[in-house]
Amino acid sequence: LPPRLRPGAAAEARVRAWAAGQAARGRRVALVTSGGTQVPLEARAVRFLENFSSGRRGAASAERLVGAGYGVCFLHRARSAFPWARALPPPGPALLDALRLTPGPPPGVTADPAALPALLPALRDYQRATEAGALLAIEFTGLAEYLALLRAAARALAPFGTGVSPA
Repeated sequence: LPPRLRPGAAAEARVRAWAAGQAARGRRVALVTSGGTQVPLEARAVRFLENFSSGRRGAASAERLVGAGYGVCFLHRARSAFPWARALPPPGPALLDALRLTPGPPPGVTADPAALPALLPALRDYQRATEAGALLAIEFTGLAEYLALLRAAARALAPFGTGVSPA
């Protein structure tokens, strides 16, 4: 089947290309999975069976691994915690209170540094990670998609082996 019909095939090619770049930089690689999974209970899904996970531990692990010099393939559920975005308040009043409108034209938005003390370091670290190509984020929603993407990532990363390199 073409990659468009097999989500794992496109992801495998993407992870393989990213992993080649990590190897060229001499960077160790880690695969971090994060967030819960969901399975529909009927064909026309109205009800689901879900194992809930906020993804905070996975996001924190990805941050620490990148900080330790690893390239991280971050397989995460949609709307779960994301590395470095954990410094933001949750959506709602706390986030809106931390933002300020700036006059235009065109009008803009700034963040109140006093309301978001962890934002600047988190934003700096995130930008460093993305500019260095150290973070590859792949999003999933349901269990079937998660399993296909996990298999694809494992295949693409298999040449790195299973050994743990000393830090």
